Amino acid sequence: MKTPILYFLVFLSLASVSRAEEAAPAELGRVQVAGPIPEGQQVGFIGRAHRIRFEGNRIFTSSELRLGLEQTSLFQMAARPSESLKHFLETLGERLVSGYLFSGCPDTKVEVLYEPEQEVHPILVRIDEGERYRQGRIIVRGAKGIDRQALVDALSKDKEWTPEQRMLKRIRDAVEEDAKRLPDPVGGGFDPLKRRDDKGLAGWTPGEPVAFQKPGTMPLGFVVSYLLAEQGHACARFKTFHERRSGGVADLVIDIEDPGPEPIIGQIVIDGAERFEREEILRVVGLENGQAVSPRDLDDALLGLWRSGRFYPFAIDAQARGGGGPEIDLRIRLREIDGTPGLDEPLTQEQQAVTRCIEWINRQMDGEEALFAFDEVLADGLKLTVGWSTADGLLLDIKDPERDQDVAIHYSNRGVNLLVRGGDRRMAGVVPVRLNTTKLHILPTGETKPLGITMATGFVMATEGGDQDLDVGVL
Repeated sequence: MKTPILYFLVFLSLASVSRAEEAAPAELGRVQVAGPIPEGQQVGFIGRAHRIRFEGNRIFTSSELRLGLEQTSLFQMAARPSESLKHFLETLGERLVSGYLFSGCPDTKVEVLYEPEQEVHPILVRIDEGERYRQGRIIVRGAKGIDRQALVDALSKDKEWTPEQRMLKRIRDAVEEDAKRLPDPVGGGFDPLKRRDDKGLAGWTPGEPVAFQKPGTMPLGFVVSYLLAEQGHACARFKTFHERRSGGVADLVIDIEDPGPEPIIGQIVIDGAERFEREEILRVVGLENGQAVSPRDLDDALLGLWRSGRFYPFAIDAQARGGGGPEIDLRIRLREIDGTPGLDEPLTQEQQAVTRCIEWINRQMDGEEALFAFDEVLADGLKLTVGWSTADGLLLDIKDPERDQDVAIHYSNRGVNLLVRGGDRRMAGVVPVRLNTTKLHILPTGETKPLGITMATGFVMATEGGDQDLDVGVL
């Protein structure tokens, strides 16, 4: 259960970001500014949150309100000494109302008074919080042809990511910034297939405060749009709104006016292709004119571009033609990677190694057990071995075959071990330790080597075999 102040702080940071595209009636919240405010007066040194006093607040303490204000950029900008005092007072009231809206109080009224005679707290804020509403049911109306239960479940349950979904999210996050270097998409209309549920957008949890928003937005509108597109209804016309009932409960109502036709690809435009032919790229993304299309198809297309190893960055934009038709036009923006072979030719050995390494890293990030190891002979004849396992950690090993010496470091969630084999036994004396373990897991073979433990002066020494074999373990 989230704490009330967390809701307030989160919304004060994000209140300026709209998450829906259509109007919801009802006027929410109200701000009034009063007091003798001379024309052109600047904020000066009174724009500090600790100089504001509050009356009427019950849900949040005055300290919580001040903390929330200090963490929103709009308040910080308005509080600069050179800003207009009137604008600062208006912004103060608007930020408070926005925070209360997101915390489940749609009828909050805020009065901001400027009292210059009060030297310590010249700003008084009177708050009428009104009733606080909690999330109730999800009601889907007019859902002909819609999987109503799947829509409700997707909005009300925590999302469980599959490894492929996590991979797709990382791809989108990775290319999002770099894709800004690509030509801008033409048109800029509404993208009905754009994934909108993987940036922390709130779901619906009965009992939690309702996140009311400003008039002109639909609650969870973008998320509902995407979920309908997943069901093949990217062209659906719908409205979402909160329906209040007695007892401080508000239901989320999804009113589907028309499920719309099944979307199909109208035309596909490819920007940035130079060496590769249009038909080759379309085979990679698995898209063609006239086929039915869903967000999953675009996910598969992104994976195809990523796994080909020939393009980076890249982006796929969808734009509905409008007019109630099913056609959705796609624009594929990409940049070819120099030095890569044709799509009908294999990657070079080095390029395949890089590709496998990237796939391995992603499996590691998904929590899979994936072993990794490589050997390299350095210029001076030393042999470097690097090994990694999700369960057992990292091994770095440097061997000197001529001197029969071996230094290895093993790092895992169980601790750190330093191994010194052969050579001068005094090397062990410089290793600070606290306690040793009776077993050491060597990677990537999985071999477990038992060690006899002997306590010595300031470090732990474990001997095995003859006098020339010395292990020092550190945790």
